[in-house]
Amino acid sequence: MDGLLHATLLQEIYLALCPLTWMLRRVAVTLSAEHPDRSPPSMPRTVLFMASIRQLLFGVLFCCCGVAARAQMPSDISRGELARLPPYCPYTISWTIGGFPEGPLPQQRPWVQRLGEGFWATHHYCWALINASRAKHAGVTTAQRDHLYTKALDDVNYMLTNTPSDFPLRPELHVKAGDYLIELRRPAAAVEHFDRAAAIKPDYWPAYTRKAELYMSLSLWQRAREAVEAGLSVIPADPRLLALADRLARRGLPVQPRPRGTPDSTAPTESTVPAPSPSAPSGPVANGAGALP
Repeated sequence: MDGLLHATLLQEIYLALCPLTWMLRRVAVTLSAEHPDRSPPSMPRTVLFMASIRQLLFGVLFCCCGVAARAQMPSDISRGELARLPPYCPYTISWTIGGFPEGPLPQQRPWVQRLGEGFWATHHYCWALINASRAKHAGVTTAQRDHLYTKALDDVNYMLTNTPSDFPLRPELHVKAGDYLIELRRPAAAVEHFDRAAAIKPDYWPAYTRKAELYMSLSLWQRAREAVEAGLSVIPADPRLLALADRLARRGLPVQPRPRGTPDSTAPTESTVPAPSPSAPSGPVANGAGALP
């Protein structure tokens, strides 16, 4: 078992035991309230024992969590790379020592309020953005590029698996997963993620533009038109969708926004959607197109 697996197991143990430590504290607080006249030395031994265990768990597990985070995060992150990340990344457990679900640090609280409990896994998304950015560097071989995009996709999938269904960044995560799948030459799987993003947040324009651009890159013009029509039926004045509609109109495919709720044509499969070449442009989602409220 290598170091990475050790780190992952430590992190999973930490996440699993957080509810236990919360329960222990609540029991201790409840028993203390029932015996307000007792001083700490005369408290029941059970309460004192639970309090000690809670403190030990918090100390050990959060140290282990920090080690786990640093073991998996990309190495040698530059100041420039950090500056290009979303503003919440510097406050995640990869970069900030301290803070936990029961007691976030003051600088973490605004992001916990906006992102909910999913904030505590968000460092995985920050890692994904770094690895995906490095995959675009000049001189990166095809094998290195695929490895970096695979790592980025794994971290995004971790986020989708370990955050609540109402996590505010979920539409953005699905679009990013689609982007990385395109780079890994898996277009049908990418379309599935774009559709999930649109289902979660119907007015999230990247879900439609990325799907349409993918179809255009594959010369599937009718499906590209359907994707643009679906987007314009929800956000009719979006300039990015209108620009794509103009491109389609110049090819003799005028866009007619269809009534909301009308389904697309048959969903593509790997056999019906050809895989683009590794050098095909993917058109990354514009910066700032996040799904935060």
